Amino acid sequence: MNDREKAPLVSVLVTSYNREKYICAAVDSILNQKFQSFEIIICDNCSTDNTMEVIKKYSGLPGVRIYRNETNIGQFPNRNKIAGYARGKYLKYVDSDDLIYPTCLDIMVDSMEKFPEAGWGFFSDQDDARPQPFLLSPREAYEYHYFTMPIFERSPLGAIIKKSAFEAVGGF
Repeated sequence: MNDREKAPLVSVLVTSYNREKYICAAVDSILNQKFQSFEIIICDNCSTDNTMEVIKKYSGLPGVRIYRNETNIGQFPNRNKIAGYARGKYLKYVDSDDLIYPTCLDIMVDSMEKFPEAGWGFFSDQDDARPQPFLLSPREAYEYHYFTMPIFERSPLGAIIKKSAFEAVGGF
């Protein structure tokens, strides 16, 4: 049994709709991670192009699962649905037209593990006032966002979420 067939630490979630031109590059960037305790879950939201055809090549790979919705349920319901398939401690969304560096999961997981009380990790612009990573309480995060530097405007690409925290708030 290889690392991706065991219970993974991270579930990398790729939602898609009509991304036949981009999704393979996104999935390949995930497969090229230095960090190896992850699974990839792809959930297509009834694409009308050839998205399902181009991702078939990943269906036999260890730790990769592919789903297709029966009807288009919309972006955020699809993000919630795919999280329900996840087995990892952490959820990492990678949109089907995004790419991640080979060290992305390594850095994000290391940062989250340093602060086990954190439920959501944001990775954004450098804050020269303090070393990174750093932990913010909910109040501090609010104040940081509105008075120092916006952090809640980031796409899912710049975040990692503890699955238990995601479930506690009911998802998106």
